[in-house]
Amino acid sequence: MQNRSMGWGSAGLLCGISLGVLIGLYWSSGESRGSYTVEKDRDGDGKPEATLYYERGILVLHKADRNLDGHPDEFEWFWGDLDSRREVDDDFDGKVDGWATYRRGNLWMSERDTDKNGVPDEFQYYEHGVIKLVVWRPNKSARPTVIDFYEMAILTKELSDTNGDGLMDTVARFDAFQNLISKEELSEPISAEDATRSVMPK
Repeated sequence: MQNRSMGWGSAGLLCGISLGVLIGLYWSSGESRGSYTVEKDRDGDGKPEATLYYERGILVLHKADRNLDGHPDEFEWFWGDLDSRREVDDDFDGKVDGWATYRRGNLWMSERDTDKNGVPDEFQYYEHGVIKLVVWRPNKSARPTVIDFYEMAILTKELSDTNGDGLMDTVARFDAFQNLISKEELSEPISAEDATRSVMPK
């Protein structure tokens, strides 16, 4: 009888420990926490350099104050499969001037507002995180004015629409050091869609 009761006691102890571990894992996973916010104030001035927002223990939004003026200038939203969307205010004027989209953790596309009117003009496309194509579309126009082509992150070719008719009519080519080696008019102008169809990252 003594041995049997000790056996049950050991089993109960083991069961209790296992249950405690499971509860700890459940708690640490954030499943029981709901939504919450974490602020990081590394210099102790009362103004957080970073604020992290969680839902069910999963990070969904990260805000950062890179110039330490008390206002966030970088925002990144996260969702499944390592995908995210990032917005930045690089000149710290309170207006977003850069956007980036990540797929499976790799940069896929970025946009820049070069004339600071709130609308992107430059669209950069990446393949496995490496730049592949840059399309210049002033104020997000449907008609690109310049298209830059890259191979292994090196500019190799540039197409331009010099007369504003919506067709690429001039081609410039560059060497391995990105020095211009030739520039000429195309015998047959080509649309931006046709020019980028085979190289646009999916």
